[in-house]
Amino acid sequence: MIRLALWRAIDAKYQDLPIDQLELSTRTRHTLLRAHIYSVGELLDWDDQELALINGFGPHSYAELRQVMTQLP
Repeated sequence: MIRLALWRAIDAKYQDLPIDQLELSTRTRHTLLRAHIYSVGELLDWDDQELALINGFGPHSYAELRQVMTQLP
């Protein structure tokens, strides 16, 4: 299992941040919520290969998510 190295550096204070509070497109947000990913902490439990298996979560959603995650202060 390969975890995104970038995501390992996410500060612990964001673990409980709801996915709804990230500046994601409606499609990406709803795709994550349908996969029962409700917080950044839950998101960090998924690796890139698992995310790729989520129906509707394609390269655009992946790129958008990476961009938003890098912008967390």
